Amino acid sequence: MEKKFIKKKVHFLPYFILFSMMVFYTTVLSIISINYYNRFYFSAFDLGIFDQGIWLLSRGEDPFVTVRGLHLFVDHIQFTTIFFAPLYWLWDDARVLLIAQSFVLSLGAIPLFLIGKEKLKNQFLPLFFVLIYFLYPALHYLNLENFHPVVLAVPFLFFAFYFLTKRKFLYYFAFVFLLLLTREELVLSILALGLYAFFFCDKKVGIVTIVLGFVWLFIIFNVIFPYYLGNYPHPNIKRGGDVLERTKNFLLNPIEILTLNTEENRQYIFELLFPIGFFPILHPQTSFLALPAIMLNLITTWPYAHSIRYHYTYAIIPFMFISLVYSFSFLKYFLKKKKFLFNTFLTTLLIFSLIGNIWIGPEVTSIKSGAIIEIIKRFGEFNEQEKARYMAISIIPKNATVSATYLFVPHLSHRKIIYMFPNPFKEAYWGLEFGNFTPPPLKDVDYILLDDTPNEFEKKEIINKLLENGTYSKIFEKENIYILKRMQ
Repeated sequence: MEKKFIKKKVHFLPYFILFSMMVFYTTVLSIISINYYNRFYFSAFDLGIFDQGIWLLSRGEDPFVTVRGLHLFVDHIQFTTIFFAPLYWLWDDARVLLIAQSFVLSLGAIPLFLIGKEKLKNQFLPLFFVLIYFLYPALHYLNLENFHPVVLAVPFLFFAFYFLTKRKFLYYFAFVFLLLLTREELVLSILALGLYAFFFCDKKVGIVTIVLGFVWLFIIFNVIFPYYLGNYPHPNIKRGGDVLERTKNFLLNPIEILTLNTEENRQYIFELLFPIGFFPILHPQTSFLALPAIMLNLITTWPYAHSIRYHYTYAIIPFMFISLVYSFSFLKYFLKKKKFLFNTFLTTLLIFSLIGNIWIGPEVTSIKSGAIIEIIKRFGEFNEQEKARYMAISIIPKNATVSATYLFVPHLSHRKIIYMFPNPFKEAYWGLEFGNFTPPPLKDVDYILLDDTPNEFEKKEIINKLLENGTYSKIFEKENIYILKRMQ
């Protein structure tokens, strides 16, 4: 009886450790994210955009985002934002999205653990790879760069691969469907999964996956975007066309691919691979799955895609760690009579992970800095400017229409009309194409909330003129923060 009890205890112990690691990660990253929000580090782009859109969904409203001047489902195919809407029924605050983001990324540890358990034939060794995952710099940057619902792709990709390899195809296609609803670029990852399924799992499943990907692309550009946009071109068509044009040039002139060998791109690849010891390259069959997303980021001229410090690693991280596990599964088999050498490779991975966490990752999540202790100590303390910001926010009624500078927007976005100043008085990052105000914004703004970021033109041609002609009156001023209230 006692032996059975001990056996059950040992069986559940790795799951308890896994759960504890997930709770610890979610708690720490949530505290850091909320601290960023409380101190106005997050901006209209992108937390303000998603906060307003998801809040509108939670209220049963059409999610036209006035922060961006676009419908929530137009900028990207992101129907899975609906999953976040019920959170506002529990807590009507943007911070709930930040907690949810940390939790969603922690969920990637579950399929990673299951994949490791399957490949390594061990209950405790997969926890080592979960630890490396939670130390990974790109994951931290993804977690701390505002809020992006595309983080759902991380656990979805992990689970899709896990169920594919377990040949549980119903669950596999369920996650493929969710991925298709998450963001249009994920079609590339789905096509890669289809090829992997065709060659290594089940040919019919691979063909169906690839067909689904192409059918969904057709639906996106011929049904969904036209439904929301009418005759207007999609705002990301230019960026996508740029990638297609450059890809075409590479195919016609292969020597042109050398132009991708830039210092920026080399650093990008280095920072992806160094914290995991470059081990994924030992298993090209699975590391291939990350290639479409990596190539898309290398080819595009969009500057933020060439850095792990932004959210464009969401389709790369899962396959990096799947490849990591598969690489060590290969090493374990190859070195089955040389356990010392295998353990040496594990130790090497841990060293690379720790150095990567300290050297490449955000300082705030560095295991060396201890920044989280300082954040907790000073969590409720605010400087004079932060106090003035909160004082100004408290003056604005909840049902008022507002134009605010970008750091204020995420704190005021639970309303139908909220603009990022200088909208709607002058177009800035609005709508489909710069310069045409399509669709036109409402110009009757009740309050204008400003800090010291407006430029000289905006001060002279917008703010001063509104005050001079009596349209608005200044009702608050403190620490270079002021509020203008509409008088007419």
